[in-house]
Amino acid sequence: MSTVLNNKIDWSYLHIDIDRNGLIERQDLLGLASQLLLTFSEPSSTPRGQALMDAFDRFWDTLAAHCDTNRDGQIDPPEYRNGMLAAFVHGDQFEEIFHPAAAALAIIADMDGDGSIDRSEFQAMETVLGVPEIQSGIAFDRLDTNVDGVLDVEEYLAAVRDYYTSPDPDAPGNWLYGATFRFPFPPSAR
Repeated sequence: MSTVLNNKIDWSYLHIDIDRNGLIERQDLLGLASQLLLTFSEPSSTPRGQALMDAFDRFWDTLAAHCDTNRDGQIDPPEYRNGMLAAFVHGDQFEEIFHPAAAALAIIADMDGDGSIDRSEFQAMETVLGVPEIQSGIAFDRLDTNVDGVLDVEEYLAAVRDYYTSPDPDAPGNWLYGATFRFPFPPSAR
């Protein structure tokens, strides 16, 4: 497997481990969904809010099934990488599980409902995921290939697919969270 893909998956661990205890647990995914809803002023009781919560809960179930090898309800970084590769790169779970979670997130981030995510919406979403502002700015500029100042939802979803599944070092979606994919995951962050 490519070093670039491994780096991307390793770095994405930090986006989900929101309590920074070095383990991903169900409450991390549900907490992340709750933080996103709060950031975008979307109640969990609306259809959009419920769709995000449901998609993140299903995403946890898939992660647990593929990553939590010792079934202790916690996923450490090596389990995460191996499970992500098994489920979404080598397996067939991307369209069924990952795509709906990313689509629900994009719909929440598209606050004005125009079918696109502008720079401020994108950066707000990435802030919740723990991406520094400078990196999310780099990401937006790289992903906005037609330089129209927005990412349409399909552009965003294509970038997500590239980031999590493509071993191509030149895939546009590699920039989804900025330049971190170019560097090995720091051992101090594990």
